[in-house]
Amino acid sequence: MALPASDSGPLGPRPAEQLAFDHREQPTRRLAQQELAEVVRRAVESLNERQRIAVVLNKFEDMNYADIARVMRLSTKAVKSLLSRARTNLRAALQAYMYMDGEPLPQSPED
Repeated sequence: MALPASDSGPLGPRPAEQLAFDHREQPTRRLAQQELAEVVRRAVESLNERQRIAVVLNKFEDMNYADIARVMRLSTKAVKSLLSRARTNLRAALQAYMYMDGEPLPQSPED
């Protein structure tokens, strides 16, 4: 008696095909993710110290503006400004890696 496809486990009705597909794509995807992580790390490191600390606290420690202001001994308004400048700098540093629909964005004329 054959099992229904829904009872064939998490990989679906043909697990060997699914494993072969995933196995081929995994090294390439993993390498791309490692490369992107390195690019982002370098971009964050290129920020000045105050911007870098604010970004790390906000994005990696999930702290809100008020908490960051308390830790950095700044006003909330100063933290917002600091993060805004940091985002602008990160956007510029990562522009070559921003894609829409899988295609790189066109370079600006001054590049």
